[in-house]
Amino acid sequence: RGLGDVYKRQVHGDVFPGESGHTSFSPQSELEWKYYQFVQDKYPNALIDLEKCFAGPALPDIYQFIRQSKPELESPLEKEVGVENVTGKLIVGRALDNSDQACRETLNFFLTLYGREVGNIGLRLLTLGGIYLVGGLSKSLKDELCQKDGPFLKEYFNHRMSHILNDVRLILVNIVELGLLGAYVEACRLSQGIDDLHDFE
Repeated sequence: RGLGDVYKRQVHGDVFPGESGHTSFSPQSELEWKYYQFVQDKYPNALIDLEKCFAGPALPDIYQFIRQSKPELESPLEKEVGVENVTGKLIVGRALDNSDQACRETLNFFLTLYGREVGNIGLRLLTLGGIYLVGGLSKSLKDELCQKDGPFLKEYFNHRMSHILNDVRLILVNIVELGLLGAYVEACRLSQGIDDLHDFE
């Protein structure tokens, strides 16, 4: 749960964990600035970082902000369960089947912030070996992440050095429990001398 990253060097295969989710959130539009203030008001003693603003658990906060800032958008979900009982899973489901305008707007807002941060990572590290998107939420949003005109890819390429990102592959990993699999593979390496993932079946 949350937003994290890991960097792997191709030459020696060294892996470096990161905590980009706890870096500062930087609004890039008037709407995002209002959202920043919304989160700040809701969590007055918390650092307003990326994870607080748009990791999976933040979806209900984005939804509440959208309902507050765009009350004209219809939301049958709120009437059914109440705004305090709206979960990220419900939001994504209603957004994907286009049955709730506020949920759809919430998902678009989330995908915009997600695409920007993935692009930032690509430029920050020049990840020409590719960027792997992992986790249950990314897997459930596969079609959204692949839309050429969708908010994720639009914002991913919305950088002055976007030509560099043209050379960065985005790879969606379908394995949700990747951490457990990695721990298992490492245990096999230590106990059986496995040197390469290709040896693991």
